[in-house]
Amino acid sequence: MTTLRVARLVEKSYQPTQIARRLGLAPGTVSFHLRRLGVRVGRGYAGRKVAVEILARSGVRVSELCDLRVGQIRLHGPDGGRFAVVDSKTEAGIREVQMTPELAAVLGEHLKRLRRVGAPSGPDAFLVQNVRGGRIDPGRVTAILAKASARASEQQLARGLPPLPHTTPHTLRRTYISIALLANSFDVKWVMAQVGHADSRMTMDVYAQLEQRVKRQHGESFDRLVRQADWVGERPLGGPT
Repeated sequence: MTTLRVARLVEKSYQPTQIARRLGLAPGTVSFHLRRLGVRVGRGYAGRKVAVEILARSGVRVSELCDLRVGQIRLHGPDGGRFAVVDSKTEAGIREVQMTPELAAVLGEHLKRLRRVGAPSGPDAFLVQNVRGGRIDPGRVTAILAKASARASEQQLARGLPPLPHTTPHTLRRTYISIALLANSFDVKWVMAQVGHADSRMTMDVYAQLEQRVKRQHGESFDRLVRQADWVGERPLGGPT
């Protein structure tokens, strides 16, 4: 069915002229099916998902996200994907941020979409763009994140779970540091290099909070082992001596 084929291409961010070319249809025919679907295509791909994914999966500052250029991204390499961040706190003035495989996949799809909609995608183009293809404002990114957080909270509540706490780019940065410390066996030096901390205070503050949680879990682990042990010798553990 032609309408379904058009809908699938719209979901992939193809523009009407590209849909017409791909399906061998007249532009007027594509417009007809778009009206039938109730779809308005005009401003193109917004890239909201990739903005949130980069903040959550790399710990970069919101200003660093807004400044990222396509040419600073390397999706494949012997050490995996990474991108270069201009950082005056480093000796070279450049900080290399390692990407997780999932983040690299998201960025790869994002770049394909930029090209499909005809947005700037050369080395000097901004990775996350405003509607005119220029540098996105940090306040706009914060607003995108707030909407994403509100939607996630609605889904949490629908499942009977508590809503997300107030979420900002900075809270995502702290959350990333927490997860990165746990995932890398508390390698503080690596995490500091990843997020660009010349001063270790913030990293160590998160480290200390995690350490306290681990200490609290020691007692829970002890109680769990006690419950699992039915007998010691011929006497219940914890019974009268």
